[in-house]
Amino acid sequence: MTLHVWQHTVSDENGNVIAGGMVEVKLVGTGALASIYSDAAGSTPIVDNPFAADENGFARFYAAAGVYRISVSDDFTEQVYEDVELGTILSGVATATYTQLADQTNGINANNKYAHKIVLNSTDGRLYRAVGVLAVSPWISMDSRVVIVPGSDTGNVQTAAGTGTVNDYAINTYTRFLDVTPTGDVTYTGFGASYDGHEVIVTNRHATFLLIIAANNVGSDAAARVRMASDIALTADGAMRIQYSTGLSQWVATP
Repeated sequence: MTLHVWQHTVSDENGNVIAGGMVEVKLVGTGALASIYSDAAGSTPIVDNPFAADENGFARFYAAAGVYRISVSDDFTEQVYEDVELGTILSGVATATYTQLADQTNGINANNKYAHKIVLNSTDGRLYRAVGVLAVSPWISMDSRVVIVPGSDTGNVQTAAGTGTVNDYAINTYTRFLDVTPTGDVTYTGFGASYDGHEVIVTNRHATFLLIIAANNVGSDAAARVRMASDIALTADGAMRIQYSTGLSQWVATP
């Protein structure tokens, strides 16, 4: 069984961390409590659902691919994450529906001058990146699993390698995807400071070697570290999102 991670530092609508909040995970559609685990292998079920976030408001669980409703609450507030979709992040093109003008009949074709708009949707529960030329054919994402990348891959997708330990790795300003192909098991301890809200999907592109994202590791400058409870080991095609917060002066792992 392939499991996927959800991890987040939970806060209320005012940005206040919900320390020790109770995290409840339900399946969208049935409303039943989901089967969740504390490890990617699924060997350790989280028996209590809801379960408690830590003292810093950080919560993490693993679950099968699907759509979930996640609520976090304490005695004073509740934060709800609706329609959270867990699944494998892949490169590729999403299935499209579109408003047809003239002879636009070939599905996704960003260079087709007759396309008024192309609406992108994922049909298999996976998260895709879509690369298109917005000036020619406007792309509209109606699906949170489809990440639109303007223009070509150049400048949006950054590639890296490495083995051993990599400190303070510099992510470019316009990078949305960091594809790492390790030459041996590698640990990245930080990614260099960035601007507020900069989101990057980090993916391991090697079939065998591990890509480990270290949690709060002193090997990198404080402003370059990744804020999370523990290290994340990504296997082949495994991926995680990180987002930079100038308020925290750190990268933060996000679902």
